[in-house]
Amino acid sequence: VLKSTPKEPQTLFPYGQPKEKACHRFVFNCTLTGNTFIQGDHLSNTRQLCLCSREPTPGKREDSGCPSDNLLFFFFLSLLTVGPLIISFRVLPSERMIIKKNPFVQSGGLYRPPHCLARYKSAILVAYSNQEKYLHHLLYYIHPFLQRQQLSYRIYLIQQVGNGTFNRAKLLNIGVREALKDEDWDCLLLHDVDLVPENDYNLYVCDEYYPKHMASAIDKFHYNLPYKSFFGGVSALTPEHYMKMNGFPNTYWGSGGENDDIATRTQVDISCKHHLCSLSNCSYSSFFRPASRHNTGKTWKDDGMNSLEFKLLSRTKHPLYTNITVDIGYVPPFS
Repeated sequence: VLKSTPKEPQTLFPYGQPKEKACHRFVFNCTLTGNTFIQGDHLSNTRQLCLCSREPTPGKREDSGCPSDNLLFFFFLSLLTVGPLIISFRVLPSERMIIKKNPFVQSGGLYRPPHCLARYKSAILVAYSNQEKYLHHLLYYIHPFLQRQQLSYRIYLIQQVGNGTFNRAKLLNIGVREALKDEDWDCLLLHDVDLVPENDYNLYVCDEYYPKHMASAIDKFHYNLPYKSFFGGVSALTPEHYMKMNGFPNTYWGSGGENDDIATRTQVDISCKHHLCSLSNCSYSSFFRPASRHNTGKTWKDDGMNSLEFKLLSRTKHPLYTNITVDIGYVPPFS
């Protein structure tokens, strides 16, 4: 945490660099000029996201207010990120505690950086079924995690009604459809409720060209992939990628199988391979998938977003997330 002395605020620069050089290394998600606008010439260390104090002019990327005309304004990390995190599941945080910890999160789990215009908008989609303990741990860690990355984001919880067999992939399809009604999201993060990221350098943004597997190192797998084609846990896709591969399969009930199908979809006839995130940054804490028996190469065009059927029962804005409750039916007989 950056702190100012009581007498006189001190401007901090990364790695002790002078102003002209430090401006190269600043914020990943900022305003239209690539800089955070801070009113006046006072750069408070608790809010300092860029060295430039002039208000950005919409549509004029070159009007930066920085000391040099040749500075680069496309950055890779927010100064607020800290890298490796200490994750503990010993104490279950209450909803009240999480709300108090995140005063800038709006109703429905929506967050927009208060001091800059975020460059990326990410929807976090969590398939859910009676896993309150895991949910509280995830919300406790994920909100500050995303805020330090200075993303504009909303968390969606897609909840399957009843006690029927869980269908994660179908719930995520529903989440994507509902989320895109709210906003043109830049990135869709498909997130398991029982995974918490351990490093906030693991940016929750999409690759422009490839679907991205975010959870390439999970503690229960000893921080290795359980098998080469594993695409489960957390994945990031642009809406274009998601629709191009017809979303996720709707026909996998219970645990296992759909991740292999999804990995195959990222490569079958859609000209995109999935990208593995760096192992050092993409580790997760968690509370052997069987091989898929589906012939994805033949079924992906007919099983997915274009065959999605469900009944929307409710859509409610909670303080920390948007809850979407749906009836997705039951496992077909002899499936």
